[in-house]
Amino acid sequence: MVPVGGYLDQIYSIPSRHAQSDLSKTIAVLKHLSKCVKDGKWNNARELIDLANTVGRALLSRSSEETVVHNTVLRFLKLIREESIKLHPGRTNERDELQLNLLSDLSSFDWSKIRRSDLIEPLTTALDDLELEINSYMDYISGLSLNFIHSDELILTVGKSNTVYNFLKYAAKKNRQFRVIVCEGFPDNHVCHFNLSNSLGPPDG
Repeated sequence: MVPVGGYLDQIYSIPSRHAQSDLSKTIAVLKHLSKCVKDGKWNNARELIDLANTVGRALLSRSSEETVVHNTVLRFLKLIREESIKLHPGRTNERDELQLNLLSDLSSFDWSKIRRSDLIEPLTTALDDLELEINSYMDYISGLSLNFIHSDELILTVGKSNTVYNFLKYAAKKNRQFRVIVCEGFPDNHVCHFNLSNSLGPPDG
């Protein structure tokens, strides 16, 4: 196993669902994984993959939000794979074939040949781009609301979701008239209902 050093002692505290949104948890996990790339003890892609798996398991053991942490670690591992394939020392057509078959079995791929000095810069850039993409997803999804919410439509939603809240709020601000039925449940009770009632109200005009 690749030594992790003191990084497990510095793992980000992933808050519970009451404290922060899934977006905040995702960014927290991603930032810690980025820190492992920049400061972690690894010399090649194989060692970085082992380090990411070790840190991912440690994060999962300390967090109740398993889906958020698990998906973020998987996306991180996919980035390592993509950037490593780009650095494959083989011929150009071999690299292109690997890129087109990311779901194929790469058990024969020698990850240890992808050196840290070659991988760290493109991987850091890819992680920065991913963080920007994640941070902007809410606005992107909200902007699509007018394509899915029609006038005088009745919408049924369940529980509390910041994504759903902003999706509906955007449509209401654009004067789209609709009704919402919220099925509340534990542990958030009537939070979504109160948020929608207080912030949306009747459309302008």
